[in-house]
Amino acid sequence: MKKNFLAFMTSLVISFCLFVSSASAYSLIDLYETLVNENQCVSCDLIYARLKSAYLSGADLSGADLRDADLSDAYLIDANLSNAYLSDAYLSNANLSNSDLSDANLSDANLSNANLKYANLKYANLSGVDLSYTDLSHANLKYANLSGADLSYTDLNGVDLRDTDLSGVDLKYAYFCNTIMPDGSINNDDCQPL
Repeated sequence: MKKNFLAFMTSLVISFCLFVSSASAYSLIDLYETLVNENQCVSCDLIYARLKSAYLSGADLSGADLRDADLSDAYLIDANLSNAYLSDAYLSNANLSNSDLSDANLSDANLSNANLKYANLKYANLSGVDLSYTDLSHANLKYANLSGADLSYTDLNGVDLRDTDLSGVDLKYAYFCNTIMPDGSINNDDCQPL
């Protein structure tokens, strides 16, 4: 499995290196090797990285710069992405369950159809993000900025939204059950009767 993943990552590096100078390509290869071999890349510069379908479960990418990165269909279960820069990143269909995204900047990112069950998004910037059809059940979004976000058809079961900015948010057909709203009230609009 590790050899397949290494081959996959090597092909990503080669395709990505077509867009960068040869001097910076070596440093990029070093970053990818660190990510593959040590499952971490703390504060790395991975802008525009192509990590589609990458298996990064439990990876430490805290503080990493992943702006405009393609992480669609990636496995980031239990990953540490705290303080990461993910603005304009593509994370559609990614599995980020139980991941730490506290203080991360995800503004204008695409997280449609993503799995964010039990994720920690406390203080995250999610302004303008596409979270449509996403499973956010039991996620911590306390103090997050969701202004202008699309949460249509999103599962908000057990989500903590206390002190969260929901201005201009599209909540069409969002699922509310045991959802703690910004004012501290509980929204049970969609709970099924016992």
